[in-house]
Amino acid sequence: MRLMVPPRRPLRRVTKLRRYVRASIVLTILFWLKDWLCCVFIIVYCYISWNIAKVNYIGSGNDGFPLHLESLPPAPDIDFAALASARALLASSPHNTSSDEYSRAQDFVTKSEELLRWGPESEESDRPIPPIMHHIAIEMKTPIPQKWLDARDACKQVHPDWTFMFWDDASAEDFVRKEHPWFLHTWTNYKYPIQRADSLRYLVLFTYGGTYLDMDLQCRRSLDPFRKFKFVAPAAHPVGISNGFIMTAPKNSFLRQLTSNLQYFNRWYLSPYITVMISAGCMYVSSQHAIASDRSELMVLGGLNNKLSGNVTTPIFSHLGASSWHEKDAKVFKVLGKVLKSIPIFGKDY
Repeated sequence: MRLMVPPRRPLRRVTKLRRYVRASIVLTILFWLKDWLCCVFIIVYCYISWNIAKVNYIGSGNDGFPLHLESLPPAPDIDFAALASARALLASSPHNTSSDEYSRAQDFVTKSEELLRWGPESEESDRPIPPIMHHIAIEMKTPIPQKWLDARDACKQVHPDWTFMFWDDASAEDFVRKEHPWFLHTWTNYKYPIQRADSLRYLVLFTYGGTYLDMDLQCRRSLDPFRKFKFVAPAAHPVGISNGFIMTAPKNSFLRQLTSNLQYFNRWYLSPYITVMISAGCMYVSSQHAIASDRSELMVLGGLNNKLSGNVTTPIFSHLGASSWHEKDAKVFKVLGKVLKSIPIFGKDY
């Protein structure tokens, strides 16, 4: 009796089917991750293109500033608390003070203002950036450090004619709810408070214009000379721009781009530090700068002498070095930054 052996399925057909299945799985994953991959690609593009594409550094053209402010003399050493007291005395009733005290206070204020005056002069009508300074302190678990308040007071003395706007939890939420209701859900559902603080600075700058400063930045010189530009931010290192200090005209097209793309970049990027940086932090701003259609009016304050990292003193600021939100994985990226600086395409420090 002859046994019947069932015919074998062709091996080639099985192999081809497996390939189709694998390809389908890969394509499905890529389709599902397409937006995430697009965001990551833009970040990578920023790293690759930063030292290749043209960056408009302050002082590199005919703007009246020395390149990177390198040839500026040291900032004047002024007692800002004494300056505040002198101005308060001058503002009080003259019957409450002697003529000698009044005269000394007036001389001190006049001399201090002369020392603080620097940079190319321009008419107020030729300054697109309004004299407004924004500070943000939201979701603070402890009282605002006194040194931050002192830094803000110093900025007030350097800019006595400016309007100062302080954004706390109540005013920030009320602002987003009224001025940018389309963004309220995203803003309130950010995982990390720093994401709300980062995105809020772009929203208030787009709405009002002016200058945003981190609370740990103390002014040493007036920012008035920079108001002749339409946008100013310091360089980050090894690439990109920082968001701890931004100056802009209201309704600026680049700020419109920043606010419009916040929701698209609001994703999880494998670690808390990367998520914060790419979704709304410095790398987010840098990526938007990299893909901006017109960067001719985006001025960057470069140079290692203007680097706002750690406890440093620059020609414009004293940086008190607060980065308390950083997670442990931030150390990995500090090491990565050092490695990138050793690679020629990433290694320029401006």
